[in-house]
Amino acid sequence: MEKFFSFSTPEIQKSSALSVELAKRTRFLEHILQEELSKENQEVTRLFNAFKEELIETLTKERFADLYAQTITYGLFAARMKVQNGFKGKTAWKFIPESLPLLKEIFYSMMGLHFPESLTWIVHDISQVLEKADIPSILREFKTTRWDEDPVIHFYETFLATYNPGERQRLGVYYTPLPLVSYIVRSIPKLLKAEIYKLIIERL
Repeated sequence: MEKFFSFSTPEIQKSSALSVELAKRTRFLEHILQEELSKENQEVTRLFNAFKEELIETLTKERFADLYAQTITYGLFAARMKVQNGFKGKTAWKFIPESLPLLKEIFYSMMGLHFPESLTWIVHDISQVLEKADIPSILREFKTTRWDEDPVIHFYETFLATYNPGERQRLGVYYTPLPLVSYIVRSIPKLLKAEIYKLIIERL
């Protein structure tokens, strides 16, 4: 009991440690979502139907639980990257772009009376981990490693490698250095022109 009451969320200073803490809680959130769907929780079912209607018609409940859990965690992470001080999970919706109305609605729904209590505590726990994370240190790490462009985009590789390495491999979520991407993009027109020219010569 003494250890339980003396526990406090640690301050995380490395992206790898942050991915571990977020992945553990995201996996737990996924399991809770599956339980709520099996109980036909009205709010969770409504969100499941919204995902099916607006995003993926063939979406299963299991896949929804996975996607929704990742959406919550990564949406909170993205919001945290924009807030240096005073970050709170309940105000994260303010930092979601207007171009992502479904995501904004998901986060706004966290403030409502109908948001399932069974999800509230784990979402709060994820928010606390992000609230106590040493974001300046993590951003400095990004700038001194390969993630100099956008930590929100490139952290997903680190997160998914911890949360679901099989899914990462299936989706091909691997970092590609910008110089290589630039080379590939610049090479495609030249290669296409060469192939077209070759076809024209062969037909003459």
